[in-house]
Amino acid sequence: MNRATRPLPISAISWSKLIGALLDGPCTVKDLVEASGLSDPTVRFQIRAMKKDRNIYIAAWEPDARGRHNVRVYALGRRADVRKPPPKYVDNAARLVAYRQRRDAKQLQTWLHP
Repeated sequence: MNRATRPLPISAISWSKLIGALLDGPCTVKDLVEASGLSDPTVRFQIRAMKKDRNIYIAAWEPDARGRHNVRVYALGRRADVRKPPPKYVDNAARLVAYRQRRDAKQLQTWLHP
């Protein structure tokens, strides 16, 4: 067993804080890190293990700093994961059109107000 796959030991108190936070309601990984005092990789390892045993599920998706729905919100239970919302721009052509509109508006703004 290599270092990446070796289970990380956590104390009973940390495990209790992790489960307690999930019992209080849906949590992101960041919320679980703050509640339990464990490191981010350790919390993610525990989530993977609980997800594999179907003890938690993805209850929602939250937007990240760039507005994309990439932050998973976990909850206790044996439900199916909530599907990730589609991206704002489904294809490159729509994204390119939106970029050109923003660029042209910015150029027009600089021409009108130098």
